[in-house]
Amino acid sequence: MTAISLDRYYAFTLRLRYRQVVTFKRVVFLLAACWVFGLIWPLSWLLSEKIAGTVVTVGTFCCIVITSISYIKITIGIRRHQRQILAQQTIPAPQQHGGNHFSIGQYKKSLNTMQIRVKVCSYPGVSSVPEPGANRCIASTLDAPAPYCPPELLCS
Repeated sequence: MTAISLDRYYAFTLRLRYRQVVTFKRVVFLLAACWVFGLIWPLSWLLSEKIAGTVVTVGTFCCIVITSISYIKITIGIRRHQRQILAQQTIPAPQQHGGNHFSIGQYKKSLNTMQIRVKVCSYPGVSSVPEPGANRCIASTLDAPAPYCPPELLCS
């Protein structure tokens, strides 16, 4: 979610320079880093649950803050852009030039959807990460058992 929010933020702020800054090689590197972290992190639970729990807490907090700041800045930028367009608009009907049309309404709807997903995913009841020292797994709001729970500890 954080990577998506940063990608949208860069696309909004960099505009035409976006393709020069966000290259295929950089995207592949970021995806590989996410996969490596995702594969190595569970092994840290074997070393120390306390350290792994701290890393999860700090990492989750940082991701939520970064995602929130990105979407807030995008929302402020879109509102400023809309005000500028309305101030400069002299012809009431938009002229059709053919080509790519940017729909601010559609972008705002997409932005609102992502904000709702971030809020839902950051809600404590949705998490499937066990607390350090917990005796049972934590069920998600969809009542699906966490994938790492032993069969005798599955939540009903």
